[in-house]
Order: sequence, then structure tokens, then C-alpha cells
Amino acid sequence: PRTEGEAGSATARQASRPVWSNPVLWRELQTRAHGRAMIVVRVAWLLLFVAAVAAVVAQARSPRPDRAAVAIAVVPMVVASLLAITALAVTSVTTERDRGTFDLLLVSDLEPKEFVWGKLLGVLGSAAEMVALPLVLCLALVPLGLATPEHGGYLALGLAVLIFFVAVLGVYAGLSHTTSRRAIAVALGIVAFLFIGVATAMRIMVAFGGSFELQLAPFLAAIVGGAIGLYAALSARNPSPAVGWTSALLPALTFVAITGFLQGSSLQVFLVVVAAYGFGTLALLVPSIAAFDLLTGRTTTGE
Repeated sequence: PRTEGEAGSATARQASRPVWSNPVLWRELQTRAHGRAMIVVRVAWLLLFVAAVAAVVAQARSPRPDRAAVAIAVVPMVVASLLAITALAVTSVTTERDRGTFDLLLVSDLEPKEFVWGKLLGVLGSAAEMVALPLVLCLALVPLGLATPEHGGYLALGLAVLIFFVAVLGVYAGLSHTTSRRAIAVALGIVAFLFIGVATAMRIMVAFGGSFELQLAPFLAAIVGGAIGLYAALSARNPSPAVGWTSALLPALTFVAITGFLQGSSLQVFLVVVAAYGFGTLALLVPSIAAFDLLTGRTTTGE
């Protein structure tokens, strides 16, 4: 007869869960890979989302809806979503390194594309509400009478491009920087600069509207200084022409997109966002897979 220990071992073997063909994706979605902090982030974000929905509904019921008020309510929630997804993408990679499991993955037969896509899809799946609910809210503006079908489509598609961009940026930063704090600071700093810093620089320029000399300083700081800072942050291990173009174009085209939004040119904003951040996504995604060994330090430029 089997002992109790043998019976327990047999039960444990029978209760083991099957792993998917992509073990990285399975771990991201089927285990608590992000820890309990993810619960706190979800609750805080949901409170912000509820506040945004309440403001949108209030404007929809108003005789004269104020679209600026809708933007003021929705934009902070969207920026919070982008920052949260970025942080999750970075920590999904850096946590592997901190726990010592990253080296085990590097010596396994796991292909770079399996790791990168597993992390990307896993992050988007783990943060499903932060991905889906803002898109649903953008589309809901149409039946509420706050946006035309055309504008609602622009909002949803443009936001989808931005969400995927920040997820790719987070994974790229996690692969490029060996320390967790530096990787998180770089990724969140880039997102904050592009979506908050550029807008702040524009606000300063408007305040100094009567003096070209005073307007020039914040413009150069946002466009030129931002481009240099982006290139320094993104080319830590794998400098490339694509990363250089991305660093140069993103601040300038984000400036153009915000200007178009203030002027009410929805199509211009949509095209600029898709072109700029679509190119930026490819510029970071391709080396994340093609130069995976170089980014992770498994090989060096001299090998």
C-alpha cells in the first residue's frame, strides 16, 4: 500500500495545470505574475474611470454639452491607463531578472518572439479593463451625442495605437536596462514627457504669446531637448537609425497632434498619432525581437 506521502505526491501531480505552447503568456495570464500590487492599481484606476464616466454622463445630459469638459474628464483617466500599462510592461520583464528566472529563460529553447509577444499579450490581458474600458468609453461618446461616428472611430483607433505603443515601450525598456528602477524611470519618464511634458510646454508658450523669444525656450526644450533625451534613453544598448528617427519625430509630431486637437482638426490628429506612434512601435518592437540577445546582454556588439 502507498504511504500518505506518496499519495500526496500523486495528488499534486494530478492537480498540476497544463502549460500553454507559450509558457511566458501562460504565466502572465494564469498566475499572479504581477503580485498583489496589481489589485491596488486596478481599484485606483477603476475609481478614476468611474469619475470620468460620471463627468461624461453629466455633460451628455446637459442642454449644451461642453466638449472641453469631456476632454478634461477623460484625458487624466487615459493618461493613467497609459502609465499603468507601461509600468506593468516594464515590471513584467524586470521581475524576471530580479527573481533570477530571466537567466533560466535565456538558456532555454524559448524563442525571442515567444518571449516578447508573450509579455506583450500577457500585459494587455492582465490589464484588460485598462485597455478595453477606455476604448468602450470612446465609442460610447457617439450614442451619447458627444461625438460623431467618425470622431468616435478616430478616438478609439488612436487610443488603441497609443496603448500598444506604451506596452512595447515598457517591454523594450525592461530588456534594455538591467536595473529595475532605471527601466521603470525611463519608461514612465518617456510616457509622462510625451503626453504631459509637451502639453505643458505648449501651455507655457501660450502664456508667453506676446514674445517670440520667451516662446522659443520652452519649444526648444520640448522638441530638441526631448529628442536628445529620448535617444539617450532608448539607445542604451542598441542604437539604431530607427530609434534615432523615433526620438526625433515623437516630440515634434506630438506637438503637432496637440495643436491639431486644439484647432479641432480630428483627422489631422488621428493621422499624426497613427503615423508617429505606429512607426515608433515598429522601431522598438523589431529590435526587441531581432536584437533580443544584444538587448538582454546574452551577446555583445563585438561578438
